[in-house]
Amino acid sequence: MQDDPVVERKFEGSPAEYVIEVLRERGFDLGKGYEIAFVRPTGQMVAAYTTETLQAVRTQSVAELRKLLQNGVSLDCCNRFGESLVHMACRRGNVELVRFLVEEAKVTLLLRDDYGRTVFHDACWTPEPSLELVEYLLEQVPDFLLVKDVRGHVPFHYVRKEHWDTWNCFLRDRRDLLRLKLSTPRC
Repeated sequence: MQDDPVVERKFEGSPAEYVIEVLRERGFDLGKGYEIAFVRPTGQMVAAYTTETLQAVRTQSVAELRKLLQNGVSLDCCNRFGESLVHMACRRGNVELVRFLVEEAKVTLLLRDDYGRTVFHDACWTPEPSLELVEYLLEQVPDFLLVKDVRGHVPFHYVRKEHWDTWNCFLRDRRDLLRLKLSTPRC
């Protein structure tokens, strides 16, 4: 007679609580912060944040962004508040734009806006869950799981309560992506 497979119980809390539970189970000391070297916006980055680049992201046109890039326009740009093109693409839940910006345009993901939000916060702040985008970001920057904004919120605090079950199932199914790369805790 075979044993029944172990079935993980349905998690009833928030996705943020689920992430913390999994990381604690894996032995991460979450009482200590982890240092991430974020980029500060430069004058050059702010100057490159133009109406033309914004319009290409607003219309979700990878073709237009590619054309701008080929013409020497820097897409590694942000406004004076630290909001980058990737922030905007994440808020729209557009994984195709984010992949293009990261993989082809080689833009940094290490920007925070003036509220301390990362692109991961914005990816969780979409009206509907953007699971593919969040999976991509988990692969790229898993340490953003614990980055708090100025209000003390980690990215998964931004998901809507009516979507908690969807997010918790997603996180359970991709539990292997819930890890931290940083090994140096900040004292």
